[in-house]
Amino acid sequence: MKKHISFILFSGTFIMLAGISLLVYGISLRGAEFIVLSGISAAAAISDLKTRRIPDKWILYGILARVLFIFLYSFFAVHSGTYIANHFSTPTENHQTISALLNELSHKASVLLTMLNQVLSLLLISFLRAFLFTVPILLLVLLVDRILRKETMGGGDLKLIFMLSLYFDFSVSLLGLLYACILGIFTVLIYICKGTCRRGVPFGPSLVFGFFLALALSLLP
Repeated sequence: MKKHISFILFSGTFIMLAGISLLVYGISLRGAEFIVLSGISAAAAISDLKTRRIPDKWILYGILARVLFIFLYSFFAVHSGTYIANHFSTPTENHQTISALLNELSHKASVLLTMLNQVLSLLLISFLRAFLFTVPILLLVLLVDRILRKETMGGGDLKLIFMLSLYFDFSVSLLGLLYACILGIFTVLIYICKGTCRRGVPFGPSLVFGFFLALALSLLP
């Protein structure tokens, strides 16, 4: 019965997040990336809701998916245009000279270097943005923990913030964190009313819905 409820919660969450992704990005490579992120984020949120912890595997899957799609973006960007036509064309025997082969190899090497340069640039931008966004939050959490002498945010939540900020722009991440805090306050009030705060209040679902809510509201003028 519990597995059945978990599946329903996961399915509903995934459909909602994937719907937002398609609404914002449509049927595109970016849309596909965010549908994958929707599944990973939904699994992390439901896991936190059930067990009060976010397994590292979901964070790792999210990071690996981001790296994979960066490679795909670079591959399709470099292989578009005239290179595709040249790549799939069939030269005649008269053109199969050593000079032509060397030129083709040189061209392919240039394309490969261009793709690798773009991959490294996108990876650097994504991870630098995630670090710049997450590190101040980590320092603030450590300060508050020291003042209150208790843990205010789990390590899983911080890892989830880092993973999500790999995908979202800085402004969307900032708004997403704000919405997550607002949703978190309502979640705490619900748990207080139910008298179940002793087990801790999961923040993962609030983070996931907060970030995707910020993404959806970014469509507004």
